[in-house]
Amino acid sequence: MIKRSLAILFLLLAVFAAQDAEAKAVRKDPSKIFRSDLDGDAKIEIIRVEDIPGAGKGSKVIVSRRDHTDVASFTVSGVFKKLEIIDLNVDDYKQIAVSSRGDDGSANLVIYSFKNNEFSCVFSVGSKYGIDTDFNTALGRVKIGKQRRVTDGSSYTDIPEWDVWVWSGDKFIRE
Repeated sequence: MIKRSLAILFLLLAVFAAQDAEAKAVRKDPSKIFRSDLDGDAKIEIIRVEDIPGAGKGSKVIVSRRDHTDVASFTVSGVFKKLEIIDLNVDDYKQIAVSSRGDDGSANLVIYSFKNNEFSCVFSVGSKYGIDTDFNTALGRVKIGKQRRVTDGSSYTDIPEWDVWVWSGDKFIRE
């Protein structure tokens, strides 16, 4: 009976320690902790973004189970700006879209799919002229700014021209 009580006590201490670690991470920067069922198994995964030491070195996106066991991760270059959890195929297998800013001011976007406890890159792009996303439409849409030529073709303007990419069911294609 004493062994069982001690085992339960140690288990409770481990759970409280894990919850305390998560609470400290949330207090440190709550904008970098996300929760979602990424793989349709009805269990919530914890997604956290950790800065890689050194100015502008990048960020690591880590997925953990509720018991705080790390499952998978990927790195993103530049300074973290935003993370969106999306379901491009509406099949309960989510994608993670991460926006960042490079040292040269360029906008970066990576989209990773999470399936079978692994990430695979679905889309990756960078642009000095900006990136705009709209994942709230029936088709996920990404607009990528590029340099625009003056009408006579002799030089470039500061106003970007936009390439639009839409989700086709398994990849993004130019619209």
